[in-house]
Amino acid sequence: MSLVSPQRFPIQSRVEDTITIRPTSSALFGVDSADRYTSVEASAEGTSTPYKFTIVKNQALFNGFFNRIALTEIVFPYYIPNINLRTDMIIVNGNVITIAVPGFYNTTDLADALEGAIIASGVTPTLTVNYNSGRFVFNTNDASTLVFARGNFAGPGAKINQFQLFDLLNMGGVNTVASSSQVTGITKIKYTEYVDIVSSQLTYNQSLKDASSDPIVRDVLARVYIDTGFGEVLGEPLTIYRQFSTPKQIKWDPTQPLGNVSFEVFDDKGELLSSYLGPQLPDSTMPDWRITLLFSES
Repeated sequence: MSLVSPQRFPIQSRVEDTITIRPTSSALFGVDSADRYTSVEASAEGTSTPYKFTIVKNQALFNGFFNRIALTEIVFPYYIPNINLRTDMIIVNGNVITIAVPGFYNTTDLADALEGAIIASGVTPTLTVNYNSGRFVFNTNDASTLVFARGNFAGPGAKINQFQLFDLLNMGGVNTVASSSQVTGITKIKYTEYVDIVSSQLTYNQSLKDASSDPIVRDVLARVYIDTGFGEVLGEPLTIYRQFSTPKQIKWDPTQPLGNVSFEVFDDKGELLSSYLGPQLPDSTMPDWRITLLFSES
């Protein structure tokens, strides 16, 4: 009788591949518009605007080795008054009516200022101006009539096609027809609905270009909406803080160093942001803003 030894099979050990996942390496690039000046003394004597400047250093800001740029954080003090040298005049019954003192006006203050300025001009002997349900209401309370129009005024708002008080009040064709009672469209009396922060150097390598419903289109770092978040009328300065959970990812050529960088800030009309307060309070006196950019390797 022969014995057959049982067949032995090798024991196979299972080794699983291990993949290590770690966050992409990145670096911060902090920008402060105050750094357009090279010293405290230069800042005290400076005349440049925080809405158009260049950061200049003796060496490159970054020497490549990154593929993406993202704006992750912004602090933007908004101090552009709604009544300025572009929005302080309107035509009423063929007469130029001027709000004498520029500044931040809430709805009550602006209604009172309009009422006083129109009566003082002699356009109508009696007038009441109120703000009701988002609209300004003008009543002459007698046989007088009112006709509003846009104007070709002197100064920063010299062109008739520029934003002015007629537009700030959200007036339209119905307000250009004579009536003893005039009602504007709904308005929050803001000079601009948003600001666009632009840097042509940082978006230079961007293959996918930005687009907009506005006729003027630029590649932007970020669009910051001017809003309190509660639907309130903006009647005073405010500081906007935004942390972008889904920031725009901007393509970069890793072989290209980043040299001097320029920044510009535009309003919702596509024009360089300005306080339009004239030589008595130039744009150089406007507060500085700050952003944080994230440069990543992938």
